Amino acid sequence: VFLALDREDAVRKLRGYQVTGVWLSEMKELVKPVVDMADLRHGRYPTLADGGVECTWHGMLGDCNAPDEDHWLYKLAEEQRPEGWAFFRQPGGVLRAGTTPEGRVHWQPNPDAENLANLPEGYYSRGLQGKADDWIAVNLANEYGFAVDGKPVHPEYVDHVHCAPLPLEADKHYQLILGVDFGRTPAAAICQYLTALGRWMILDEL
Repeated sequence: VFLALDREDAVRKLRGYQVTGVWLSEMKELVKPVVDMADLRHGRYPTLADGGVECTWHGMLGDCNAPDEDHWLYKLAEEQRPEGWAFFRQPGGVLRAGTTPEGRVHWQPNPDAENLANLPEGYYSRGLQGKADDWIAVNLANEYGFAVDGKPVHPEYVDHVHCAPLPLEADKHYQLILGVDFGRTPAAAICQYLTALGRWMILDEL
C-alpha cells in the first residue's frame, strides 16, 4: 500500500490502517505527528481477533539523508533516543579532504560509498559541481547540517566560519543587546557588540 504522507492531515489517512510494518521513505520530509501515528498502526495485522497468529515481526523502517540539527529526527537520534529505536548512518558519497586555497572544503568521492555499482561513472564528482559546501555536506556527505534553500538574508554567511564551535559566554565588560521581532513567529536574539574587535557576538536566541 503506497500512501502520500507529506502533509500533516495525513495523520487522518493512517488512523484506520491495520498493518504489519511501515516503511517511511525520505523520513525527514515528514512531520512528527505522521510518524507518531504510523508507530501506532503497525503490529495490528494479522489480528488475533480473527483466530490467526500474531506477527513474527512488526515495526517501522525509515530512510533519508542526514537532517538539519534543529530537526525532530536529529533530536531523536542524538539527544533523546526512544527505547527500542535504532539509528544507522551509512557512509556518504563524498568525504572531506582538506581545504581549497579559496577557503572552501575540498571534497572527494568516497570509494566505500553504498550502491556505487548501480550508479553512473563519476556520479558523485558530477554532483559536486555548482553546489555550496553546506548543501554538499547534507546531501552528498550525509552529515548533519543546515542546507540553505531560497535567498538567504546574509549571503556571505558560512556556517563553519561564522558559527562558534563551542557555546559563547557573555563578556561582563559589554552591555547585552536584545534584538526582538514581534511578527507572526516572535523571536529574540541575545547579542553583544565587542567594540575592541568590531564584532557582533550572538550568545543565544529565543
